[in-house]
Amino acid sequence: LATKNPDRATAMAARWQAWAERCNVLPLCPKKPRGKGSKAKRFTLKQGQDLPAGKSPYVKRRPLRIKAELVDIPVNGTILAQGGSRAGYAMYVKDGCLAFTLRSKKGNGTVKAKIPLPKTATVELLLAKDASVRLSADGKEIAYGRVPELLYDMPTEGLQVGFDSGAAIGEYQGENRFTGKIRSLTLELDPK
Repeated sequence: LATKNPDRATAMAARWQAWAERCNVLPLCPKKPRGKGSKAKRFTLKQGQDLPAGKSPYVKRRPLRIKAELVDIPVNGTILAQGGSRAGYAMYVKDGCLAFTLRSKKGNGTVKAKIPLPKTATVELLLAKDASVRLSADGKEIAYGRVPELLYDMPTEGLQVGFDSGAAIGEYQGENRFTGKIRSLTLELDPK
């Protein structure tokens, strides 16, 4: 086709490229070298931060804990997201309830509370070695479940606090900005 109809082949390639960009399926090369990520085990983060992959937590096959103090909690909003649609995780508010989604090689998993959060709360997520997930608000467990596995690889996309700038990880669209206030947020790898 390309040799007989070069204009048609060029137009088809351009349409495919536009589709791939719109659907967030780029980069296509799954063997692309991953960012090494930061060797730090504890991160104190602020709302609006956008860390590149090389400075993001090295989450490959590691349990983690996220704790955030939230004020004026919106009905929907991303608290923290790292990665993208192929590999990553996000802690967010969906329909007023705390939720966590992890996307990995064995599939996607979501754990979501059934009870809406109050307007102000300290929320915590614990992703354990066995891929179990505990969500709590103000020290009380509000959801428990499992995801298919810990992240099998380091995500190629970075980490954002208060929004998701890459391909949506959780059950939301676009950046899903957290319009309330994230007073404090800590992420700890390999928690005890």
